Amino acid sequence: AKERRIVNAIFAMFWTLLQWEMYPCNGAAKGDKKCV
Repeated sequence: AKERRIVNAIFAMFWTLLQWEMYPCNGAAKGDKKCV
């Protein structure tokens, strides 16, 4: 079960970064310089 948790955590991180790349002005990335 531990490996699955690690995989899920990595996938969640990757997905979040992917969302920020596609939609840089959304969510927590609003303060990012890409948004300017």
